Amino acid sequence: MPTTIYIHIQKTGGTTLRSILRHQYDVQYGANELYSPEEIGAYFEQPIEEDKRQKAVSGHMSFGAHQWVRGETRYITMLRDPVKRVISYYYYLIERGNKSCEYIEENNLDVADYVRDGLCWQGIPHTNNLQTRLLSGVGNTVPMGECTDEMLQQAKQNIEERFAVVGFTEAFDTSILLMRRELGWGLPTYWYQNKTSDRPRKEDFSSSTINVIRRHNRLDLELYSFCKERFRREVASTDLSADRRLLEIGNAAYEPTVNVYVRLRKAYNWITGRERW
Repeated sequence: MPTTIYIHIQKTGGTTLRSILRHQYDVQYGANELYSPEEIGAYFEQPIEEDKRQKAVSGHMSFGAHQWVRGETRYITMLRDPVKRVISYYYYLIERGNKSCEYIEENNLDVADYVRDGLCWQGIPHTNNLQTRLLSGVGNTVPMGECTDEMLQQAKQNIEERFAVVGFTEAFDTSILLMRRELGWGLPTYWYQNKTSDRPRKEDFSSSTINVIRRHNRLDLELYSFCKERFRREVASTDLSADRRLLEIGNAAYEPTVNVYVRLRKAYNWITGRERW
């Protein structure tokens, strides 16, 4: 069976998809924050049980992991409207309260300022064509503002040659059902995780702010349109009606159970004074 490699692009519904992968493959080799060929190579050279590596690999990483995985591979990923993704990521940082949040607050950066600033995490600017950077494989090797049309073409080529499914946050359920068909999964059941709360909508921002985001993500906008058309063709040629009904039934039963567990776990954390699960 080919190894499934999932490129998790930040704020595209990836935490939910990773939980689905864990259920589908039993074990999952997690590779995180790998944004250059050297980082990917060094990570995959680490000792690990071969049967674990061969089932599924996922994480925040650039295209290229297939070069270190023995046998056949197939990639999957999820894309999101580039403007909405950047806005979501900004408010995710604010909500998390990490060092990036401290930097934003200390410098009083609004969304447009944050995009222009080019704040990097692990050397990669998350507000400058991140989706193209990861799917082309250049990752953090290209500085802020220096992405090229050649990168876009490489991303498209990688998708056509190596990706079983490129899904969309805006069509999450349909994307998961396509992955089920292409990858031979059992029926996936899930609840949406790691959603940023109290985030303004795209429509709430001024045209000037939206234009700043668009200018810094021109390649991502083109890649999004290219993959969206590919996605439409795949959906049109696949009858997912029976799968969709099964998914609705499965999730209807699964989500209430998870909600009860989450409430109980939060109560336990409050009683024991734990901050994290």
